[in-house]
Amino acid sequence: MENIWFYDFAFNPLLIVHDVASVNWKIMWNDIGTFEMHLPIRKDVITMLNEHPYIVALQGEKQAIITGWQLKDECTLYGRTCNWLLTRRVTPACEEVTDTAENLVRSFVAQAFGDVTEFVLEEAQGILAEVCFGLRYDQSTFDAVQSCLEQGNLGHRLWFDVSGKRWVFQVIPGTEKKLILSESNRTAHESAYEEDILNYYSGGWYQAQQEGDDAVETVRTYLDGGEAKMGIYKWDCVLGGDTEATAEKELKEKKRNQTVTALMRGIVFGRDYAPGDWFSVELDKGGVQRKETKKVLGVYLWYETEGSGEEPILD
Repeated sequence: MENIWFYDFAFNPLLIVHDVASVNWKIMWNDIGTFEMHLPIRKDVITMLNEHPYIVALQGEKQAIITGWQLKDECTLYGRTCNWLLTRRVTPACEEVTDTAENLVRSFVAQAFGDVTEFVLEEAQGILAEVCFGLRYDQSTFDAVQSCLEQGNLGHRLWFDVSGKRWVFQVIPGTEKKLILSESNRTAHESAYEEDILNYYSGGWYQAQQEGDDAVETVRTYLDGGEAKMGIYKWDCVLGGDTEATAEKELKEKKRNQTVTALMRGIVFGRDYAPGDWFSVELDKGGVQRKETKKVLGVYLWYETEGSGEEPILD
């Protein structure tokens, strides 16, 4: 198991820990990941936690801000990946504009952290995914960034750059991998197919806000999912939000679930794939033949004294 390094927010090294019982990571592409470490109760660790309320833990390329700790029979540390800091700033409401998702979120983050000299934006990659995006209300910078990048099918991360002594914000596009996960290729095992309609609806109603002569009016509005269902096959629901965009986003989540899953074999995080990448998953089982493109939304990583493992989180 790789050593765990601890730093304060000013990039000063605090401690290196070797005797760890277990470490669990959840690294996400366009969301906040988690960190949990279990180790024997040690005076140097407790002293560090008591004296330094702002700590970053590093294990190889993985990073997390310590958000809490507990003492029982052992010492347990809890954390969130560094982009959790985006939840500690606010992005004000703004009118809808059309621009690339990359440009918009870079402006949100630059404005939110403009008072932090050690906070920088990674060089723009020129990602041309345009979106029409605005905020009706003030939101946390994280919520604004996540929502905008979701429209552009992009991800992000905030990086604690020890050598450069800076915090670096990056937009992550992901890449297509020439990789096929299948049992026949010996790159997957325990493949499975699942289908259900438990949460499926073909359309729904929402309360749309429209400008009237004297005031904003609420109009009960129907949104069709595009499947032209009729009769007993027309299944409607109540949708939240007051715009077509928000209602449409919610309806898209109420879909017929047809899912292929498989566990990787011989495929390694950081070497063969990263969050945001996508590849093919094939299944041939019981007469069902499916091939799907899967995006890596994140990955679970665990390290214990007797071994380690990983499991990607696929869409």
